[in-house]
Amino acid sequence: MTKQFPLQPLSRVRVLRLQAAQALVAQRRAEVEQALHRRDVAQQAWSEAVEDRARHQRDCAQATAAASTQDVTWLRRADRHRQLIDAQIEKCVGLLRGADEELDRAREIFAEAFAAMRQAQAKVEALDTFRGEWKRKQQHEQDRREEQAGEELYLATAAKR
Repeated sequence: MTKQFPLQPLSRVRVLRLQAAQALVAQRRAEVEQALHRRDVAQQAWSEAVEDRARHQRDCAQATAAASTQDVTWLRRADRHRQLIDAQIEKCVGLLRGADEELDRAREIFAEAFAAMRQAQAKVEALDTFRGEWKRKQQHEQDRREEQAGEELYLATAAKR
């Protein structure tokens, strides 16, 4: 008759901790994906602002080449428009830096959670290995007891003859 594995309560606790660590890793992975998406959006906004500025400069260069006399009001409007585009580019650069920092933090947190999960997995695996050894030992002892009982029964019947 085999008894229950003596470290079964510890085994259950370690499995629960592993499941919690796996859930945390999944959550952190989702946070990294969200941060990556926000970075991509910021990168796209920056690219569009840079393209707007290049387009504005091309348009201004063509208009200046085409006009023989410059309208001061038009030049001021064009300069103000360029300044607005430059301000938008600076805003996008700031958003992009913030998104990069957020992504770096999310990746660090994910790495920590992943390391904790691997450690929890290692503990569960070690306990499973120990359980397997314990079961083999219990089976060996059970087999030895049965063999010994069979020998005693044989000797007892042989002595009666």
